[in-house]
Parts: sequence; C-alpha cells; structure tokens
Amino acid sequence: MSKTLNDVLAMIKDNDIKMVDFKLTDIDGRWRHLSIPAERLSEKTLTQGIGFDGSNYGYAPVENSDMVFVPVLDSAVIDRYASVPTISIIGDVKVIALPENKPFDQYPRNVAIIALEYMK
Repeated sequence: MSKTLNDVLAMIKDNDIKMVDFKLTDIDGRWRHLSIPAERLSEKTLTQGIGFDGSNYGYAPVENSDMVFVPVLDSAVIDRYASVPTISIIGDVKVIALPENKPFDQYPRNVAIIALEYMK
C-alpha cells in the first residue's frame, strides 16, 4: 500500500505518536537514527528531508559532507517495541545539490536500487 503524506500524519495523530525515528544505514550497513519529537514534524520535513553531516556516518570527508535524509513514506510503521509511542521511517540519503538534490550513490539503499534496476 502506498502511503501519502496525509496517511503518515493521520497515523501519528490517531496513535498519539510522541517520537519520529528516522532510520538510515551507515556506509558499513549499521542502522543509525535521527529522532525528533512528533510535534516538531512538519510537512517540509517529510517532503524535503532533514539535513545532516554525512561525515558522521562515513559517507564523505568533513569538507564535503552536507547531505539530506529524505523519508520514504511507504516505510512508515509504528514501532511496537518502543517505550514511548514512536513511528519509524526509513529514508534515502541525498547529496545537497542545486537545483535538485541527487541520490548519494554509495548509500546502501541506493546501491540496492541501482542493482535491482540493472537486473531488470
């Protein structure tokens, strides 16, 4: 089922979600988290993403590490194991570029997407 922005926002409201846990993997494939309180979540965050320093995840040297995490709305699920009501969303890592951000080619999810397209 394809989730829309309104579906995710309704899921947060209907389930009294307190935290949003954005998940990405580092260059070695380990899970990393960017978490924010649900009340700070905005439409802009869900559509344009959250900026972060990619050098902390092993993606790039400090001088060239401005990246953005863009949530994949279809991946939004309620984390039933969290002690605080939390929604978990996986996302894609992109390199900040103008006029449009471009996928970071070494991000493990992007490598998998490219491999699947090649196999087709």
